[in-house]
Amino acid sequence: MNEVFDINRFGRYLVTDIRNAVDRFGISVLVMSLIGLAAYMLVGSFSLLLGSGWYSLGEFGRIFIWILAFTIMVILGPAQMYGFITDKKEGTSFLMTPVSTLEKTLSMIIVCCLVMPLSYYLITMSIDSILCLVDKSCGKSILVLLGDVRQLMPEALREIYEETQEPLFMHPSLSMLSNPWLLVDDRIQSILIFLLGALCFKTAKPAKTIGCLLIFSMLVSLITTPIILFGMMDKMKMLTDMNPDSLSSEQILDMFPTLSWAMQHLPTIDTVSDTVTNLLLCFFIWLRVKRIKH
Repeated sequence: MNEVFDINRFGRYLVTDIRNAVDRFGISVLVMSLIGLAAYMLVGSFSLLLGSGWYSLGEFGRIFIWILAFTIMVILGPAQMYGFITDKKEGTSFLMTPVSTLEKTLSMIIVCCLVMPLSYYLITMSIDSILCLVDKSCGKSILVLLGDVRQLMPEALREIYEETQEPLFMHPSLSMLSNPWLLVDDRIQSILIFLLGALCFKTAKPAKTIGCLLIFSMLVSLITTPIILFGMMDKMKMLTDMNPDSLSSEQILDMFPTLSWAMQHLPTIDTVSDTVTNLLLCFFIWLRVKRIKH
């Protein structure tokens, strides 16, 4: 039997891991999935009590709650499902499980990045679609709205261009930002970050992870901002000397060729950078699982 990866052994372990994850966080995922329905019923009930008839959450309100509940789930989920690993009493059984580090890591990533969000999406999309079928005042369902974004993005940018006559809004790369994958890989990255935090910290895992993210962002800003300003000092001086009313985005892009190149390849840059970051996060998760000792 392969000590690094055996498909049959991994399959059995993954099924067990999913069951354990459901026991630890399944009810929470269900509660998060029902927040939108609860808010819909609550707002509608208040509307009836005030004598205004039935009027509940529209498209914007439902999308806001949908994103908010998902964000909370991403922050809390990894720590609830795998935070026990750093505990000496509960984590020992995990370390003694007869599967490889790679298999444990892959199982964690599949549960956190696939099983958890897909379960949330399936439940919330089903409930929201049923609500929109029953109550026409809801407008379009979230599922339909997400499908419309890709089609509406070029049209919206064209309308902005017609109003402002700003060529930047007709740049092909901007319309490509509606590609769903550009959002999916960002969500995966967020989940991986909080999974790594759940494995690195022993207490207050989500809070410490958020704190580390803030500190990291501040350090990056402190390092990169002076470098960027120093490298562009002459051109920034030229911009201040120019008449703001006659300054266009095309002139700015011509003055900053690196910015122009980034605009032309914006979706590719985003995809490559997120993919590399996600692979690095997966490696650090594997390394942390490998080095955990009690």
